[in-house]
Amino acid sequence: MVELAEHVIVTCSLGVLKAGIHSEAGLCFSPALPAAKREAIERLGFGLVTKLFMELEDGNAEESSPFPSLRMAFDPGRHVSSIPWWIRRTDSICPIHDGSRVLLAWFVGQEAAEVEALDNDEIVAGVNATLAGFLPGSGFRIARVRKTGWGRDHRFLGSYSYVPVRSSGNDQDALSEPLPSLHVLFAGEATHRTRYATTHGAYLSGVREADRLLQYYNLHTCGY
Repeated sequence: MVELAEHVIVTCSLGVLKAGIHSEAGLCFSPALPAAKREAIERLGFGLVTKLFMELEDGNAEESSPFPSLRMAFDPGRHVSSIPWWIRRTDSICPIHDGSRVLLAWFVGQEAAEVEALDNDEIVAGVNATLAGFLPGSGFRIARVRKTGWGRDHRFLGSYSYVPVRSSGNDQDALSEPLPSLHVLFAGEATHRTRYATTHGAYLSGVREADRLLQYYNLHTCGY
């Protein structure tokens, strides 16, 4: 299907833009984007964060003793082989609120990608081995898990942007710069110089581009 329009606001993730530069796995432009914009896309970082939600089994010990907040500080000299490598780099395993039977752990980078790729049964086994190592005899066990999957979703290919070494806010400005005559405009959290990696940054960038078009047609702006 082909849709024709005077203006297009591109709001896809930086991960999709990155994929489109070197392959057809992402969003491709014809003609190609200007060199300055392609270079900004390549320099900016786009990371992966995976959230793992874990539900405790019915009848666990939390009825008499709530699940504690576990801070993960592994000692390399006290290696426990039953605890999988991917869980060793999470910061904590904590209830989502006081007294909740649902626990939450955050993963980044390589560990985040591994958690996304693992079968849920493998994750349950790994978490239960970890709980047995940290809380022996407590009776706490995980029944099921749910996880985010931003990295494996072809519509995102990651979670949100960051500014690495050799990049700067200038790259975010270059990414947000519209193409001539405002035929193609760019929004999304990665285009916001100060609110990148946030939902409100994505929202504000959309308001910014809407205002840009309203100003182009001499209409009232949204107040960005």
